[in-house]
Amino acid sequence: MEGGLPPDYVLYQMQPFEIEIAISGLHLKHKELWETTRLLMYAIVQVNSKQKLDPKDVLSLPWDDEALSLIHISEPTRLALIS
Repeated sequence: MEGGLPPDYVLYQMQPFEIEIAISGLHLKHKELWETTRLLMYAIVQVNSKQKLDPKDVLSLPWDDEALSLIHISEPTRLALIS
């Protein structure tokens, strides 16, 4: 398995719910490399642009939207921030 787990462990010892969790996280394995690529592209494009850009404008990645959905502010905290 590309996720770093030995095949015999995956085939004979893991429970079905563990396999599902392992597979769902595979797309994050190369996240750091993609972030590095995005920052490199951003640096190159920003030097040659007159507009102020954001790295997410240069290269949108699948986990950008996930980060926003994970941020959750409780109702009392949100009300305290408003007032």
